[in-house]
Amino acid sequence: MGGVKLGVIIYHYCHTGGLYILRDARLLLSPPAAFNDPFELSPKYVRIEPLTDEWGAEMLGEHFDEYYERIGRFHGRSKEEERKYCFTNMDKIVEELRAKSPENANNIKEDFLQHSSNIWTLGCFSKTARSVLMWSHYAKKHTGMVIGFDTNHKPFNMPGFLDLIHVKYRKERPIFIHGRSMETFEKSLRRVVGTKSKDWSYEREVRVLVPRSALDEGKYMDLIAPSVVCVIYASNCPPLFRMQAYHFLRQPLLSHVAIYAARLHKTDYKLEFLMLRKGSQKFGIR
Repeated sequence: MGGVKLGVIIYHYCHTGGLYILRDARLLLSPPAAFNDPFELSPKYVRIEPLTDEWGAEMLGEHFDEYYERIGRFHGRSKEEERKYCFTNMDKIVEELRAKSPENANNIKEDFLQHSSNIWTLGCFSKTARSVLMWSHYAKKHTGMVIGFDTNHKPFNMPGFLDLIHVKYRKERPIFIHGRSMETFEKSLRRVVGTKSKDWSYEREVRVLVPRSALDEGKYMDLIAPSVVCVIYASNCPPLFRMQAYHFLRQPLLSHVAIYAARLHKTDYKLEFLMLRKGSQKFGIR
């Protein structure tokens, strides 16, 4: 690993979950509905791009096989019979979809979080390991750990599978555009995922957005050992917890990982980090 240039280091605050990350080399991702922010994935409004005859025909012809099966059952027709009916009455069906567009936009907005949570999962990281508040909130009152990941390694450097979303903190909630192209849709989704209230700005959050279908058991993202570059024990981390973590960190695959212990600064409201084991890469903790 010494010959590989470090990428951006991102930090994951955790408690007992950190032990499982070190043990199993995989990270538990969560649906957005499980998060603690009531405004999570809540756009201020949803805009559906106007449905043209051409777009409607394309949707029905290429992307909605399940539509024929579902609607066919409702009408008492087979999937193929329903498909034939739709193509015979294309203009009528597209016009019905166009008329329902405002209602659909409102339904998507009202149920955006749950609908998204059925399809997507999120992993949450920070650009800093020095947030006293985050140690309190996500490392169980300074008793857990922070794990640092090098984004030069899989899965963090896999374009098309996983994008790092650097969260922006705003006063207003974003707009979601349900666009015709997949590019427009994904760009709009990343905007909603990557926008939070200014109240959360201290987190300096970086997110990964991954579909459930791409994960083990719909929730676990596989890691490789070189992606882990440091582990920081919390200032109140119990000795038994440290021993459990070190049991995994002393294994050959993780022997390159730097180990630190956080401690309270003697005069200021901040943390210091004492190196317990030097890693194979030289870097400063942000």
